[in-house]
Amino acid sequence: MWAPVNLNNPKPRQAGLREALVASIAASPHYRLVSHGSLDGQQLPKGEEAADAFVRSFEESSLAYVGCSHMKPVAPFCAFSVASELGIARIEHLVDYGALPRRREKDKWLTNAIASFLVVLFLEHPNIRQVALPVSVAEESFGDFSIKYIDGVAHAIRT
Repeated sequence: MWAPVNLNNPKPRQAGLREALVASIAASPHYRLVSHGSLDGQQLPKGEEAADAFVRSFEESSLAYVGCSHMKPVAPFCAFSVASELGIARIEHLVDYGALPRRREKDKWLTNAIASFLVVLFLEHPNIRQVALPVSVAEESFGDFSIKYIDGVAHAIRT
């Protein structure tokens, strides 16, 4: 079973999740779909040092969720910057095994992947009302939140 796990929580760190994430990224191709809040699409550099440098940047975000299956990293991985006092957040980093989708029919998969992280974010952080999504995703309702476009930018808005 796949589930997002917060990399910055002590228990997953003690269980070796950070080291496993570095090893996973170093061992196989991963793509930065979003980097520092903007679309990227570039493949992460290979090697242990480059993977460690990326993970350091990733974990500096307010929230850093690693997709896990039995506490082993499985992409996608997603990190958010959060302004709790304003009730807003933004995707800072989004990493997956493949590059950004080029056709609309792939948006549904990306929408569902991001929604998985948003379910956890909204559950764990009830003060967050809205999250900016710097990727092209489908407008859809997910019960506790909906994805809508505001001035051409996708946002997940708590309902």
